[in-house]
Amino acid sequence: MPTLSEEIVDEVEKRSAYLENIPGIRMVAISLGYTLVELSNGTMGVCATPRSSSESCVHYPGAGTLTKKYILELTRLMLSSHPLEKSVGIAAVNALSQTVMCNEPENYRFSKTDFLDLLPFNVLR
Repeated sequence: MPTLSEEIVDEVEKRSAYLENIPGIRMVAISLGYTLVELSNGTMGVCATPRSSSESCVHYPGAGTLTKKYILELTRLMLSSHPLEKSVGIAAVNALSQTVMCNEPENYRFSKTDFLDLLPFNVLR
């Protein structure tokens, strides 16, 4: 049985096939707080950058090559066991899924209900 992460990546890949043009990658930034992926169409996706157990800044050796990759390569990084790669993958999925939703607005409904109102804070057990 596939994991939720695998299902998300597969769905984004399937939906991307319907895009007229799959955008390229303009920028990938891995900062101390957030990881950002910006696509060539201006859409951005973010993810919290995981903290390192070391006392110094975390270094990712492949950082300079990420913008040269195909966006679907970055989305697959969501499945990586490496925490920084995973954060890049999640940010890429966030950016590309926004592009997909804008391309197929009839397939996505957005709730007007506040998410916090759906949580059972006052349920007695």
